[in-house]
Amino acid sequence: MVIVSKVDEGLEEMIVGHLVDNQENARYVQIIPIQLLESYNSYDPQLLINLALKERQQNRLGYLVDIAIELAEIHELKGIENKKKSLRHISSELEKKMNQKYDNLLSCLSESWQKYDEEMYKDADELRRKWKIITDLTPDSLDDYMDIYITRRNLVKDHVPPNFNLADYR
Repeated sequence: MVIVSKVDEGLEEMIVGHLVDNQENARYVQIIPIQLLESYNSYDPQLLINLALKERQQNRLGYLVDIAIELAEIHELKGIENKKKSLRHISSELEKKMNQKYDNLLSCLSESWQKYDEEMYKDADELRRKWKIITDLTPDSLDDYMDIYITRRNLVKDHVPPNFNLADYR
């Protein structure tokens, strides 16, 4: 069974593109683990690896892939064994060619925020140490997104303000 991506240009290019230039799309970078787990999205693991290496984003993508793997385990996701196998392959291939220099997940932060993040989050846990990533993004911080987009435990309407009227946006 082939699942076609909702993204016309290729999910691989979009993911790596946002890692390279996250000036206006920093929030999207945080959703990449969800995109990797979404059952409707398809991607070529080797193309994703090659693009990440070409753009020197192996540490950032590796960290986000490992976050996706952790989320799949925490939420006991079923029916995505092939995706989990692909994610493990991506992680192991990127780890072989990992940069040894620390990097902030979001390059769009000002220098003062990057310095603050480094003090707060550098080596904060095993995953951040492994990938040499400085960030506050963790699997726990993505729980709400998992509930909305993947597990469907909390419907989107539960997160809409009480005065929201859909008719105002039509």
